[in-house]
Amino acid sequence: MTGPWVSGWAKARTAVLALVAVIALTALELARQPGTRSWQSMWAEDGTVYGTDAFALSLPSTILRGYAGYVQVVPRVLALAVPAVPVTRVAAVFAFEASLVTALLAVSVYRCSEGWIDHRGLRTVVAAMTALVPIAYLETSTNIANLGWPLLVASGWALVSRRDQLVDTVLRIVVVVATALSTTLAALFWPAAVAVAVRRRQRRDWAVFAALSVGLGLQFVLDRF
Repeated sequence: MTGPWVSGWAKARTAVLALVAVIALTALELARQPGTRSWQSMWAEDGTVYGTDAFALSLPSTILRGYAGYVQVVPRVLALAVPAVPVTRVAAVFAFEASLVTALLAVSVYRCSEGWIDHRGLRTVVAAMTALVPIAYLETSTNIANLGWPLLVASGWALVSRRDQLVDTVLRIVVVVATALSTTLAALFWPAAVAVAVRRRQRRDWAVFAALSVGLGLQFVLDRF
């Protein structure tokens, strides 16, 4: 059987599987911290920097405020939820937000790596490691301060993605811009972005390259001022 019904069912199935993956990865991240539960503890910068600034500063000042020499827009945006919750729930909010964002980035890696890794099982492992990285999990797990690392992994795959649908181009742009505005290490991807755009000569790849360039340009300006 072919036709719009089959196409619609395939899209719905994909959406359901993606949702299940996000829920599962979020739960696994929250549960794997040894000792004190992740939702009962807080990474130092999450509270002393992002949470404190979200309480004390206006929205524009918070989002564009630098720390350690560069701006971190994604952590700052996530910290905006803090004033709306009781203080006793702040740790849980940070842990959940960080786990959810990392899980979403892992799903984006799965999608962007299609065409490079054909075996679905292997592609699932590669994507899952974005969220469940076994070596650095004590630092990258359940905190917003270190979201730059999974963002960098997702950006690498976003830059080289071979998917050509509009939704994929938008996804790639969102990931690279979010990364560029959250860590200066995104600048290391700029030569690769140029190479991909020149080699493929596709409008979608030039759009991703332009988005990364704009994001890095804004990061540089905000760093200076």
